[in-house]
Amino acid sequence: MKAPAVRRYAEGTEVPAERSRAELEKLFTQAGATDYGSGRSPERAWVMLRFGGRTVRLGFPMPQPAAFARHGGRSRTAKEQQSLCDAELRRRWRVLVLLAKAKLEVIASGDSTVEREFLADVVLPDNSTVGELLRAQLEVTYQSAAMPRGLPAPGATGRP
Repeated sequence: MKAPAVRRYAEGTEVPAERSRAELEKLFTQAGATDYGSGRSPERAWVMLRFGGRTVRLGFPMPQPAAFARHGGRSRTAKEQQSLCDAELRRRWRVLVLLAKAKLEVIASGDSTVEREFLADVVLPDNSTVGELLRAQLEVTYQSAAMPRGLPAPGATGRP
């Protein structure tokens, strides 16, 4: 017997993406963020802000209509694909709101810091993020079992 499919967070939401983006701006502004903005390209949607003295970018890959072309061996019409794609976009914005709320709550409670919660999303001078920079290096580090050059050893303070 096949287990029932688990619903993903905010699946079926009718909350417009614009309302979720506005909610994110309000959440971050109330938490002390400045210079808030949002955007999207065919590949990604994001919000950027200044928070904790750093520029932070949170985002997700844009859903693509082609990903919804077939279901159960049946082809979907272009209209059906676009409708499902739009629904997925709304869901992903709600997930980003949930993520932001959780991170801001754990910071506000004193159980974490801006640096810890948003480190991977800090934007570097070349417009990449810390997470993007370290992702490839982390894989090499695990495969080689050797610490990369330029990073302090565990327990080191990083100070001379």
